[in-house]
Amino acid sequence: MKRFAGVADAVLPTSGLVVLAYHRVGGEGTSQMDLPLDRFRDQMARLADTARVLSLDQALDEFAAERTGSDPAVALTFDDGTADFAEHVVGVLDEFELPATVYVATEPVLTGERWPDGAAPLSAEALTEVSGHRLVTIGCHTHAHLLLDRERPSGVAADLDRSIEVLTELTGSPPEHFAYPKALAPSLQNDALVRERFVSAAVAGTRPNRVGRTDPYRLARSPIQRSDTPRDVAHKFAGGMRLEDDVRRLVQRVTYRAART
Repeated sequence: MKRFAGVADAVLPTSGLVVLAYHRVGGEGTSQMDLPLDRFRDQMARLADTARVLSLDQALDEFAAERTGSDPAVALTFDDGTADFAEHVVGVLDEFELPATVYVATEPVLTGERWPDGAAPLSAEALTEVSGHRLVTIGCHTHAHLLLDRERPSGVAADLDRSIEVLTELTGSPPEHFAYPKALAPSLQNDALVRERFVSAAVAGTRPNRVGRTDPYRLARSPIQRSDTPRDVAHKFAGGMRLEDDVRRLVQRVTYRAART
């Protein structure tokens, strides 16, 4: 599928802002979302050499002004808020002067409960520390990692407000950016709740976000996986591999059909 997706890039549009989605870096597991540290560092070195890497705020400013630069534009994002972000990712961001947003699910931060893949969450102290880093933006990923395509609006509102409360207490300011758990787009009612609270929201979709055509509450993100070859990664950095994600989302509709988080 990755090979066919790369071929399809020749006929699909790839210009625009590419938002990359990472999860784990430097772990010992074999999860598709857990990259070896050396591979991650190599990818960041490539980005620093080949693209304009923008903070999410800078990217949204360009969208609001309906302008783009001549070089490829990329924004880095990380999901969940796991301990490896502080332990491994921040040092690499420093090395290459790359801004990034980390979307934090706050309940694990408070409880210390590990993620289903075994990853440890950021501690409250580590979250406070990374939030003050000049290259890091803290975003919201709900409190309990709820799937917002199926939850009742009353429960979603309470969950979002709790997450905002925790993040504000630990970082000193409310989060402005949001990423949907599992990248699943919300119900209409829950979409409205997110729009009331944030200035952007990210969903699935391995494709570029095009100025004048992309809703900032539907930012598409390109997930980087352990199985991606250097060629696959290069395609994703350039806004390609859309076909792969289209197939993945069809599978996810079945995989997460009965799930809530």
